[in-house]
Parts: sequence; C-alpha cells; structure tokens
Amino acid sequence: MDMPKQRQYNVMHRWAYVSPKFISQLSARVLYDKRESGQSLKHHNPASNMPFYSIDINTHRYEGQWKNAIILDPDHNASVALMLHGSIHDSKQSYGHRLYDVNQRNGYAQLMYETDITERHNLSVGASLNHDYYKEEYNLARWQPNNEHCIDKETTKGVYAQYTYKLDEMFTFMGGLRYDHSSRYGGFVTPRVHIKYCPNEVFTIRASAGKGYRTPHALAENNSLLATGYDFNGYIEPMIVAFCQEEAWNYGLSTSFDIPVGEKSLELNAEYYYTDFKNQLVVDVNPENLSIEFHNLVGKSYSHTIQVDATYPFLEGFTATAAFRFNDVRCTYYNHETYKYDLLRWKPLTSRYKGLLTLSYKTPLELWQFDVTGQLIGPSALYDDTRSPSYGLLNAQLTREFRYFSIYVGGENLTGYKMKNPILYADDPFSTHFDATQVWGPTEGAMGYIGIRFKFEKL
Repeated sequence: MDMPKQRQYNVMHRWAYVSPKFISQLSARVLYDKRESGQSLKHHNPASNMPFYSIDINTHRYEGQWKNAIILDPDHNASVALMLHGSIHDSKQSYGHRLYDVNQRNGYAQLMYETDITERHNLSVGASLNHDYYKEEYNLARWQPNNEHCIDKETTKGVYAQYTYKLDEMFTFMGGLRYDHSSRYGGFVTPRVHIKYCPNEVFTIRASAGKGYRTPHALAENNSLLATGYDFNGYIEPMIVAFCQEEAWNYGLSTSFDIPVGEKSLELNAEYYYTDFKNQLVVDVNPENLSIEFHNLVGKSYSHTIQVDATYPFLEGFTATAAFRFNDVRCTYYNHETYKYDLLRWKPLTSRYKGLLTLSYKTPLELWQFDVTGQLIGPSALYDDTRSPSYGLLNAQLTREFRYFSIYVGGENLTGYKMKNPILYADDPFSTHFDATQVWGPTEGAMGYIGIRFKFEKL
C-alpha cells in the first residue's frame, strides 16, 4: 500500500493557576496511534505459497507536565521555578516477520533561579535531573525467529549558569555553561554563546556558537529500516551498548533587514549554520551487500545550511513569502573497495536544496482567506549513491470564517507528481532486495480535503 491506514486519538488538557506571587501550570496528554500497511489482499497471490506481508504499528503514549514559579521580587524579575515532566511511550511494531517492541520511560526535573541584577545584567542558574529507561525486544531475522532483548538505563544530573548583558535594544550578549554527569558516559561540559547586534531599526545581526551532546538509540530512531530485506550486520546486545555519545559543535550567523519599500516594509532574512560532528551514530545502508550497519563515526561528518527568505505585503491583506535553502550534509561511510572508513558522501535522503513561494490573501472583513504554496524539492542521494530527481509541489486552501467556526477546503500535490517506483521488489517482500525505505517523493497524486474548525470562547 502506498499510504498506510491510520487511526489516531489525542486527548490533552491543561490547567493554570495565576496569582501575583505564584504561577502553576499542569498538563496531561494521552496518545493512541495505530497504523496498518504492507500488502493489500488484492495484490497477494495465495498460490505463490508466500506468506502475507503486513506492517502493524501500535503506539500508546502517556505524558504529564507540571510547571511552578514563585515570584520573589517583581522589580528585578526574580523568580524560582520548578518544572517536572514524565512520559511513558510504548510501541509494538511488526514488519513481516521482523518485530520491534520498545517501552521508553522518561522522567525530567529542573529547578532554576533567575533575576535581573540590574537593568542590563541578568543571571539564571539551575539544576536538572533526567532519567531514561528503554526496554527493547526485537527480531531482526527475515524468516526464523531470533528474538533478542535489551534494557538501557541512563540517569543524567546537571547544573548550569547563564549570564545575559543588554545594552538598550542595540546589543545583547548571552553566555552559558553547564556540566552534566551521565551514569553511562561520565561527565561532560556544554558551553554556548549568543550575540545580537541591532544598530538601527533596519538591520539586525545574530551570531551563536555552542556544543551539544546526545545519547543515540539505533533501532528506536531508525525503526523504518525494518521494512527492508537487508541483513542487520553485527546488531547484538554488546553492540548496542558500544555506541558512543554523539558530540557536535554548532555555529550560526543570521541577519535580518526591515527595508522600507514604498509605503510598506520588506522583511529580508539570511542565515548560515554549520554543525561539525565529533562523534555520531552512523547508519550505513549498503545495497550491494544487502546489509545495514550501525557504527560510531570514523572520519568527518558535517552540515552546512544556508537559507534566505523575504516577505512583502504587496496589497492590503495580500502577502507573499519566498524562501530558498541550500544543504550540504555529508558523512563518512565504510568503503567496501578500500575496506576503510574513507568514503565521504552526501547523507542519503537529504535534499540538496528547497524552495518555497507562499501567496496569502485575506479580504478586508477577514471573512475569506486564500492560500497558495509552491515548493521546489531538490535532488537527494540514495543508498546506492545515485540521486533522486528534483520536483515541484503545489498546495492551495480556501477558508471561510464564521463567528464560532470556520470551514476550509483545499488540495495537496495539485500537480499530481508521484514516484514511479517507491517500493523496490514490492512483488517479493520477503526477498533480500526488498526495500520500502527509499521514499524521496510523493507516493499519492493530487488529494483534496475539507474540514471544520470550531472555536469555543470563555463566556
């Protein structure tokens, strides 16, 4: 099936108590999500003696959050805040004979103190505690049951301090430093700095630099790869624990202009971000060997991103936005010709560039709104190092506002562009060549929709 059957229920409720000295917010959320895909009965031939290939994903998530703040000194914006968050995420998944069940439990607590020392100086300090529990059960074999299980626990305690200096609206400097200790990786330091300079009302420039760490979970983050016939080489319990902590430096520079053009203002933004990975979980998919390997980074991995966007209100109620983004994302993979980790290439399924043009018009009484969006999606590298073609998408929506509700009707992919062969070897899903993971474009043609949005206002 090109589009899975999906049934999802979301229930969320929030409570809030606000007084001059105390603020408290409590929220709870429950999610139920069921997805079914795989072969349809129409395309399954019982005479072939091949089993029916189905994909079933059932997810339950329970989440709660409690935020509290005590105002100590309103004149200096001094306050103490306590934030608590907990979640249980349970997902049972099957891809043919391959199974993956994961139960994640997370608890997070943060205590922070913030104050304006003077009008120009702000200080924020705090401590945090995070606990993650993963229980994974999986069968990565295509035919014979080979059930494995893994329990992964990590507790991270940390403290941080952040200082901000403001010189009117012209200059802002923010520097932060935190220290964390992980029960799995030990201690590590995370610095960051942000600078904003705004000499006038027309021009603003921002610069940032910082370091980041992350704990990878190979199967939980790449469970879609189970919808292949490739072999998972070397993925056993000792290998799971051997993954190092991801580590990267991030640098950014952005500028914004508010240029008077005629009687209106042209908003122009440009930004550049660079991420340099010192370590990373690498997902190495090799169609030649029909294998999938997870390993720590050996060599270089980086990302360059440049984006430019502009917004201008041509007429009263009519606004146009144009944007273009260029990506250069590369990673070092294993070279089966040299038998070394020396193959630096584009990261698969990451588009080289993207373009966007949005036109929006709202009538003077704001009863009607028209929105049209065009997108240009650039090529991306595939697992065999070939490239997907570039293509365009067109979406449109019409909205009619009423007092207590609104009605909208629209269409997506109005040009009807579709991939010709999104699922490789779809007629033999239990073969080693089967691959349903290299989806780089739409699998459905033009689609229309209609909906009603209700607004309930407090009396």
